[in-house]
Amino acid sequence: RGLNGYLGHLKRGFITILYNGQVEGMGVHVFMTGNGCREYENKHGNRWKELFSDVFSLGVHFTRLDSALDDFKGYFKIEEVAEKVKRREVTSLFKKADVRVSYGLSELEGNNGMTVYFGSNSSMIKVRLYEKNKQMKVDNFWNRVEVETRDERANLLAQEITKSDDLGRLTAGVLKRYLNFVEPSNDSNKSRWDISEWWDNFLGDV
Repeated sequence: RGLNGYLGHLKRGFITILYNGQVEGMGVHVFMTGNGCREYENKHGNRWKELFSDVFSLGVHFTRLDSALDDFKGYFKIEEVAEKVKRREVTSLFKKADVRVSYGLSELEGNNGMTVYFGSNSSMIKVRLYEKNKQMKVDNFWNRVEVETRDERANLLAQEITKSDDLGRLTAGVLKRYLNFVEPSNDSNKSRWDISEWWDNFLGDV
């Protein structure tokens, strides 16, 4: 059956291939969720570098590519990140940030966690930090930092992945370019403020 403007699709688990588009030039669209990525790794191993090189050789382009870093050790709390945003103790290429708290409407569900967003809906790159443990309803400490890229930025990130043997360090480098939490000082130039130790440690330990 059809899906997303395509007349047919193939699906296994969380990996979907859409084909036979209704408009000329739609080509074939491959969609892998986060779970789909884990399924691919279980089958083929951690060969993203090789996979991306293969698909680039076919002349494909990426419309969206997300990468993420997880904090299981407790380098930071999302509430601390939100306070940094509120006090504007941030240096960033982004112009705005949003802080949201999600609540389940069931009396048993409670607080589903806080998320801090950087970048607008029209941005080719966005960052979000959130309480993954509350989203997944697990007891262990688990914060996630996600980098979402689209179009030109997605293709650039994919190209860098084909050259890198350490996706985590590559993602950390993108974050350090776009977003840093800093400690205030008497210097009027915020760009010269020291990066917060917890953020430096988190990115440095990736």
